[in-house]
Amino acid sequence: MLRRLFAAAGSGNRRPVRPPRLRASLAAGALAASALVIAGSLPASASVSGGFELDGDVLDNGAALPSAPDWGPSASGNTSNSIFTNVAGLGVKRAPLPAGFFDAGFSRDFTPGSTADPTTFTTGAKDLDDIAAGWRCVGANNVTNKGDIQNGYTAVYSDTSFNPPHLILYFGMEKNTPNGDNNMGVWFLQDANVACQGGGSGSGNAFTGHHVDGDILLVAAFLNGGSNPQISAYKWVGGATGALNTTPVVTGTSCGGSATICAITNSATVTTPWQTVNNKTQGTSLGADQFYEGGVDLTANGLDRDSAGNPICVNRFVFNTRSSQSLTASLYDYTEGNVTTCGTSSITTSLRQQVGDSQAPTTDTNLEPPNNTVTLPAKVYDTSAITSTLGTPAGTVTYSLWTDNTCKTASTDPTFTGGGNTATVTVAGDGSVPPSPSLVFSGAGSYWWQAQFVPGAGSRLSGSTSACTSEPLVVQKPSPTISTQASPNVVLGNSISDVATISGGYFPSGGIAPGTVTFKLYGPFAADATITSTSCVDSGTGANLVSAAGSTTDAARVDDTTASATSASYTPTAPGKYDWVASYSGNAQNNAASGTCGDANESVIVTKAPASLTTAQSWRPQDSVTVTASAGGTPGGNVTFSLFGNSTCTGTPAYSETVALSGAGTAVTSNGTFSVTAATAGTFYWLVSYAGDANHLGITGTCGAENSTLAIDNGGTVSSP
Repeated sequence: MLRRLFAAAGSGNRRPVRPPRLRASLAAGALAASALVIAGSLPASASVSGGFELDGDVLDNGAALPSAPDWGPSASGNTSNSIFTNVAGLGVKRAPLPAGFFDAGFSRDFTPGSTADPTTFTTGAKDLDDIAAGWRCVGANNVTNKGDIQNGYTAVYSDTSFNPPHLILYFGMEKNTPNGDNNMGVWFLQDANVACQGGGSGSGNAFTGHHVDGDILLVAAFLNGGSNPQISAYKWVGGATGALNTTPVVTGTSCGGSATICAITNSATVTTPWQTVNNKTQGTSLGADQFYEGGVDLTANGLDRDSAGNPICVNRFVFNTRSSQSLTASLYDYTEGNVTTCGTSSITTSLRQQVGDSQAPTTDTNLEPPNNTVTLPAKVYDTSAITSTLGTPAGTVTYSLWTDNTCKTASTDPTFTGGGNTATVTVAGDGSVPPSPSLVFSGAGSYWWQAQFVPGAGSRLSGSTSACTSEPLVVQKPSPTISTQASPNVVLGNSISDVATISGGYFPSGGIAPGTVTFKLYGPFAADATITSTSCVDSGTGANLVSAAGSTTDAARVDDTTASATSASYTPTAPGKYDWVASYSGNAQNNAASGTCGDANESVIVTKAPASLTTAQSWRPQDSVTVTASAGGTPGGNVTFSLFGNSTCTGTPAYSETVALSGAGTAVTSNGTFSVTAATAGTFYWLVSYAGDANHLGITGTCGAENSTLAIDNGGTVSSP
C-alpha cells in the first residue's frame, strides 16, 4: 500500500509511516507457477506491444489487437483473453492463462474501508541499497494519495515467434490519485525470500532477502499528466555486496510503437474488474493518470541473463512509488508479490514390456501399477513425457534402474550398454522423449525405474525427476509345468525308468544350470489298481516307497523354455504296478514344480517272470551179492564192490564200496555219491571180491561178468507261455 507522503517541501523532515506487514501476493489460489499452455503463438513482433494490450486500459477491449490479452476481462465479462479474473474483489490469476503466458502475480495494497497502509517504505530507502541492508518498512495511518499504491500486478510472456523464444515482462499498477508528474518503479527480484513484516512503527522492520546478480529495476516517469512517459531498465551487478549499474540497459517511451520497452497511463477514467481506490473512494474505477502499465522484452535487451550469461529466474516483484525518476529518489509506498520467469517442468513415465523383436510403445504391454509384474524372460523399457511451462522442452532424459525404492542402489544385473544402470537420450525437437533402451531381465527380483530431465544449457526451465516409487517393477520367476513319461511295461527282471520334461520355464542359452529333478518310485500295487494322489506313501503305515529306486538328476536344457531329466534305472524285485513321481527343484530363474502320485504316463506294470522246465536224469548204480558155502556155515566177512568204466576193470574204479555180509551171507551197495548222467552214460562193469572169513576162502568175481549199458535222453527244456 501507499506510504503517506510527508509535509510540503521545506518542512525539513518527513514523518515516517508505520512499517508494512508481510503481504502474500494474491493470484490464482496461491501464486505458484502455473503450467504454460501453448495453444498457438501471438503474431511475431519485436515490440512488447504486439503481444499484449498496452493501451492504458485494464479491461480487454480487443479493438486494436483482438488476439492480445489484457489484465482483466472484457466489459461484458468475457474472461477468455484476460490475465486475471475478479474473485471477491481481488484479481486472481486465470487458469489457464492466455496462450504464451506462463505466470502472473497480483498484489492488493490497500485495506478496504480504511486509509491506513501497513506497508510503506521508511525514510531513506533507496533503490541503490541492498535489500536487507537498506530497505525497511513501516505502517502509515493516513497515506498521501499521490504516492498510494492500490494494486500491482505482473505477467510473464514467452514469445515463441522467436527462436529461442523471447521473455517479456508486463506490469500494471494502480494509484490513488495523480498530481502532476508521477514516478514509479518495479523491481523484479530473484531472491524468493524478499519480504517485509508490515504493521511496524518507529524505524520499522527490515526487509529480508538480498539482491542477486541480474535483478531488474524498471523506473518510469509519467510527466505532464502521463502524456510523455519515460521508462528505463537497470540491472543489479553482483550479489548482496554488489551495486546497481546506474547506466540504463535500455530506455523507452510511450507504448504503441515497435519498442522493446515502453510504458503508458490512462488518459481517461477506466474500469477495473476488482476493487481499487480512487481518491480515497473504494470502487471499480480509476481517474486519468492513475493506472500505469508497460512491458519490457528481457531477451531482446539482455536482461534475461546475469553477468556470467546464466539465465535469471525472477521470483518476486516489488512495486514502488518514488519522489522522482532518479535512482537516488526516496521510495514511498510499495506492494510485493510472487511471479516467476523461469519455467517448471514435470516428467511422467510409463514402463513398457517389449513384446516383439523391437520396441512399439503404442502396442507393447503397459506396466503401470498395479499391473507392473512381468515374468521371465522379460524385455522392459521406460518411456517418458515432459510438460513445461516454457513451451517445448529441450535437453536430455536419463533413465536409470535401481534395486531399492529410494533409488540409491544401482542395478548390476541387468545393465545398459557399457555396464551401468543409466542410459541418456536427447529430447527431440518437438519435445518428445525417446524411450530408454530395452533391458533383458534374467533374474527375479524387485526393481525401481527413474527418469530425470536435465534442461539444455542456458535454459530457464527447471529440471525434474520422477519419483522413485512411481515406477516399481516386479520380475517374477515363471512357474513351469512338469510332465513325465515312464518306461514301457516290463517283465520281472528288467529295469524301469522315468523321463521328466519341464515346460514353460526360462532356460536361456549359456545361462545358469536348469536345476534338478527328484524321482521317486512307489509300489508294487496290484496290476489292476487305480493309482490316486493319496496312493503313494513315503513312510509309516502303508508305506510303499521303493527307496532303492529314488534318484536326483540334473536337468538339461532343451531350448529357451524347456528342460528334461531322466531317472536312474531300477530293476524291480517283485511283479505288480509301480508309479513314478517326479519333482523339479527350480532355480534362480524358475519356480519349482511337483508331480503327483497317479499322474498320467507314470505307471509301469511289471509282469511275473516266465518259468522253464529242463529235465536231467541221473542214475546211481547199485549192486548186491550173496556168498554161499557148502560147509562151514554161512559165510561172513566183507565184500568189496568196484565199478569200472572199462571192461578190464583196471585203473581207479568209478565207484567202490566195501560192505559187511549180513547173517544171510548177502551184501547190498548203498551208492549215494556216484551218478551216471547223459554226459557220462555208457557201459559200466562191476568187479566183486569176497575177502573170506575164518571158515571160508576169499574169492574175486570175473570182470565184465556183471555189466550195465545206459543211454540217457533228457528230452530238452519246456517253458511256460
